[in-house]
Amino acid sequence: MLPRNLASVALVALATSVAAHAGTVDREFNESFDVSPGVNLQLIHGDGDVDIQPWTEDRLEITVRYHLVSRGLGGARDFEVAFDRSGDTITVEGREIGSNFFVGGSRQYEYVYTIQAPPYLLLDLRGDDGDVEISDWEADIDLHSEDGDILIEGLRGNLDLELDDGDIDLFDCEVGEAKLRLQDGDVTLRGGSGAWHFTLDDGDLDLKDLAASVLEARAEDGDITVALAPAPSFQADLRSDDGDIDLTLFPGLSARFSIDVDDGDISLRAPDITIESKTRRNTSGSIGGGAGDLRIRTEDGDVTLH
Repeated sequence: MLPRNLASVALVALATSVAAHAGTVDREFNESFDVSPGVNLQLIHGDGDVDIQPWTEDRLEITVRYHLVSRGLGGARDFEVAFDRSGDTITVEGREIGSNFFVGGSRQYEYVYTIQAPPYLLLDLRGDDGDVEISDWEADIDLHSEDGDILIEGLRGNLDLELDDGDIDLFDCEVGEAKLRLQDGDVTLRGGSGAWHFTLDDGDLDLKDLAASVLEARAEDGDITVALAPAPSFQADLRSDDGDIDLTLFPGLSARFSIDVDDGDISLRAPDITIESKTRRNTSGSIGGGAGDLRIRTEDGDVTLH
């Protein structure tokens, strides 16, 4: 065992050596690829934010900016980006490198992926903690992330989205099929069409002006609020374990409906509803001409149909 004075000297020497690595790290990476329809971009963005914008050139441009400020005792920390192309798949992966040792003080960092590409590029995104924004895309998007907010505007393709903790905002998305799974957070949609499937654990679902041919929504702890615009065909199945369901059908929509509640009230506020069966826990009938199919169920919540 070292004498106390020698141990103190060793600790000071260690602190001085480690602290020498603390400071600021700035990195910028740029890469471009020629692309054509059918090419897939696989982006592994870690904790970085992502901004994807379309342009008319048959080229993928990627800029990654990384900024780190650390104060206290910590090991050296840096950042690198790996770019690779194999056939029709382009892979981009950013990762922190160096020591994970850090004691006291603070470490603040941010990094951003800015991408410009033709909107026919297939997108496959994998992230840990970062926000994602995508505008005016015309190809399929496959997006899986842990923590972060997602904003998608003007999508004209299929969507497969899985998020653990964050909010999802969708605007004017005309999809063939969209599947969204969310653990903790809210979903807001304004405008759009297609077949939509939502699964939420703890959060609210708010859909407005949606011309859905198919709408399936499952929520455990949260409210479901939907305003459906007319669509050529219409099927909806809305279920909540612990939350209210409020559904508005725009003029021109019609459906046969069945509403079930365990511990809640049913309120029907449309003038052209035909009631075929009614009990305290169930009401069924038709609205409009009964062309579509509508099923609603909640265990601990109220149902309102406008």
